[in-house]
Amino acid sequence: MGQIVIEDPTVLAALIGAVSGCVVGILFPLTFSWLQNRQLKRKIRRAFAAEIRSVVTVTQIAGLDKLVNNLLVQIEDNLNIKLPNIFVSELEYDPIFSANTNNVGLLEPRIAAEVVSFYKLTRLNRFRYLIIQGKTVNDENREHVIATLSYLKEAVESIDRYLELVATLEK
Repeated sequence: MGQIVIEDPTVLAALIGAVSGCVVGILFPLTFSWLQNRQLKRKIRRAFAAEIRSVVTVTQIAGLDKLVNNLLVQIEDNLNIKLPNIFVSELEYDPIFSANTNNVGLLEPRIAAEVVSFYKLTRLNRFRYLIIQGKTVNDENREHVIATLSYLKEAVESIDRYLELVATLEK
């Protein structure tokens, strides 16, 4: 087999320049895209961490755990109490998650699953409570109210788990 020998330095320089240009032309966009993707992941992680931390903090400051426990005690004592209004139905409580649902997949699968689980549980419990808030507990709705408050209590008691998620997201 014959070998191609390039003796002309001009041709050799042009060939090296063309190959170098191809390599740079391929690697630069890939590197740039990788850096942009990495920066977007970091922004999303920090944004979710901030929003989850704010939900946890508000829950703690509001004393939602004590409120739910007190309501359960009163209801189990067969008191017909009026349930307080806690949530406003017109308020969007998780705008960062709502704006970034398409970007959750950029997170590591385990972390993405935890983030989605947090928001699903938060939204579900808020929806459950919105249905009963402002109503007076009576014999007809007592079991439903107890179930709803029990779910809410379980979520509030899981707050430490969500603080761990925040710490993971902030890394």
